[in-house]
Amino acid sequence: MDLEYGWSSLNDAFILRIVRVLTSQQSLVNVTRPATVILKKFVEAEPTNHPSQGASSSQDPPRIPADSVYRYGFKAVYVQMQKEPNFMQTVIQRLGSAETATVQYRSEIWSRTLSDSADQVLS
Repeated sequence: MDLEYGWSSLNDAFILRIVRVLTSQQSLVNVTRPATVILKKFVEAEPTNHPSQGASSSQDPPRIPADSVYRYGFKAVYVQMQKEPNFMQTVIQRLGSAETATVQYRSEIWSRTLSDSADQVLS
């Protein structure tokens, strides 16, 4: 997902599928977490964020290759989110769930453990 190219086979149907995974009450956190990361990547890939390749005039936007992730952006995701009326409500419920809190707590413990281990190695 770190590459800016190779995204040409992903279309609106794929984005809608990710939105539906996040909206489904049956989706577990180990499924919704990667789905959220994918959706976040699409949202952050605004065409205006495309790194310009050399100087471009202010009148002409940079050319975006067809297989670039920068052809998506918030608008592409928002169109698909509107097809699932409970999307925002479900995402907000997930953020406040005990399952999410448990995952966050485990992540914090893991971060502290790694930090403590690094401090011991450096000492």
